Amino acid sequence: MEPGLLLQFLCGFCCRLSDPAQYQSIVDAEWNIIYEKLDNCVKSGAKIVLSRLAIGDLGTQYFADRDVFCAGRVMEEDLQRVAIATGGSIQTTVNNIVPEVLS
Repeated sequence: MEPGLLLQFLCGFCCRLSDPAQYQSIVDAEWNIIYEKLDNCVKSGAKIVLSRLAIGDLGTQYFADRDVFCAGRVMEEDLQRVAIATGGSIQTTVNNIVPEVLS
């Protein structure tokens, strides 16, 4: 077995690192992805973010610091009901949000 740190990711991807800086660069990239997604929600102008998935402490604090209300683990039926009642739309991604869905 080669020396170094063996990383196994949830998706099944596996890699071996020989330099701790390599590990740090992966961790930094993951944090950048998380912050980019949170920032995309804020940049969209949303004042309320509802998610079927858990949002977590980091996301909750990030949104609170920017005056955005958020709730996670919202049932699909409730999301549909809120969208209909408010004229809002349900998005499945925070990437490439087009202006048409924001009006």
